[in-house]
Amino acid sequence: MDKVFGVGLGKTGTKTLKHALLDLGFDKYAKCKVKYTTAYKREKKDYLKGIILGSRIQFSDCPWAVMYKEISEWYPDGYFILTRRLNADKWFASNIKHIVSRGMSAVNFKNIFDMDITDIDEEKLKKFYTDHNENVRKHFKDHPRFIEICWEDGDGWEKLCDFLNKPVPGKDFPWKNRSKK
Repeated sequence: MDKVFGVGLGKTGTKTLKHALLDLGFDKYAKCKVKYTTAYKREKKDYLKGIILGSRIQFSDCPWAVMYKEISEWYPDGYFILTRRLNADKWFASNIKHIVSRGMSAVNFKNIFDMDITDIDEEKLKKFYTDHNENVRKHFKDHPRFIEICWEDGDGWEKLCDFLNKPVPGKDFPWKNRSKK
């Protein structure tokens, strides 16, 4: 089975993507773990490459999203999905809400964003998000297995299934962690 890599940062609908992919048969999910972000921070790429080339089929969130260049070299035939929010302000607000309500891992936050969870620089974090999305778009500009998805724009089964050459399942789309309007 093909492997799918979510290259959007956390709080861009990565949990929704995970559950949609599970519904489409892409099981064996590699979740965000402190040991993976720590390996990323310490540049233990052989360890992370082993995870990618192993039995896992879908990857999203940290550290996988920020490793898109390496992953596309190690696994060029994978599917790459950039999930995003409507804008950097919504993404930032979602991160703050996650930190306050769910206690985002301070270690993961530091390993990925290089800042302490207790001293967040809003402009720096928004710039990280914006730069990441732009760099991903540039990197995959001509890649035949790259798509950009925004659940807030109404993307769902049709766009995802068309991209992955899968039939649309006869069930509701698995929205997760949707903010109340």
